[in-house]
Amino acid sequence: FNSLLSLDTNTETICKPSRFIVLWSVSKDFGLSQARVAVAAVPENPVLKDALTSLSMSFRISSLVNSFFVAILSAGHPAPEQVTESGSRTTGLVGWFVEANMLRLYQAKERLWCWCTRHDIAWLEADAGQ
Repeated sequence: FNSLLSLDTNTETICKPSRFIVLWSVSKDFGLSQARVAVAAVPENPVLKDALTSLSMSFRISSLVNSFFVAILSAGHPAPEQVTESGSRTTGLVGWFVEANMLRLYQAKERLWCWCTRHDIAWLEADAGQ
């Protein structure tokens, strides 16, 4: 995977850079489906950027949600360094959050695998997201 934002739009693409729109949401990256927080990056289309900005005023998020995501996404958040079960070290709240959710997903997969095995239900090993 390569983000459009990491490409040199003058040499690495054949599309007009003004047609690039990158969307990101916390609901997908952090599994928080009710958060309804998203970002649109429109690097080279000021008209579209202005239009989206004017629309965004109608869809403000609460100050509580805003504060929560500022804390999670801030690079210098003072969360302690932690050693995960896999032995890797994480720093900051985002690192902890990602590691904790990876562990929870793995544990859920193991519970489901055990249940399927006990009930003689065939299953396929996942090849992504591990």
